[in-house]
Amino acid sequence: MVSKRPESRRPRADGGRPRRCLTVSEESRTRTRVDQMRPGTASPAPRAPALWDGLGSTLATRIPWSTLAAVGGGGILGANARYQLGEWIITRWGTTFPWGTLLVNLSGSLVLGFYLTLATERFTARPLTRLFVATGFLGGYTTFSTFSYEAMRLLQAGEPVRALLYVTGSLLAGIAAVIAGAAAARALSRPPGSMP
Repeated sequence: MVSKRPESRRPRADGGRPRRCLTVSEESRTRTRVDQMRPGTASPAPRAPALWDGLGSTLATRIPWSTLAAVGGGGILGANARYQLGEWIITRWGTTFPWGTLLVNLSGSLVLGFYLTLATERFTARPLTRLFVATGFLGGYTTFSTFSYEAMRLLQAGEPVRALLYVTGSLLAGIAAVIAGAAAARALSRPPGSMP
């Protein structure tokens, strides 16, 4: 009978603890460190996070469904209100000048200034109500993209004066409408007999 030689029992460097398998990311980091230690080996540049990294998890975990419903419901109503008003204005004044978009944006600015002044200075509005009115309804009601497109169309039609009037009128009158709405909200909610 052949006797086996006893194996030499050398002490393990890790103290005899069981070895843990590396995860994929740990293995990748280890390889990168080893490559960096080798002379003449260029390590790959770290990947910059993309704009959409984590967007799905953010939407799924951080935005409540009640918030999405408030913004979405207000947006549906606001977009339909804009469409109806725009069609009504076109049937009366035609399409030679973008009156519909101008009046929609000005009235939206007026209402936004009025509502947000009341909601922030005079009474505490519920967060979902503010989202429904300001972000949802007025966000769907007013339109900057259509304003920009119609200004471009006026320029392409060879009417730079009308385009300039439309752009400057929309911006200046929009700011004036917000100021007027805020002033109306403050005047409406002022106690009787108080000085302005």
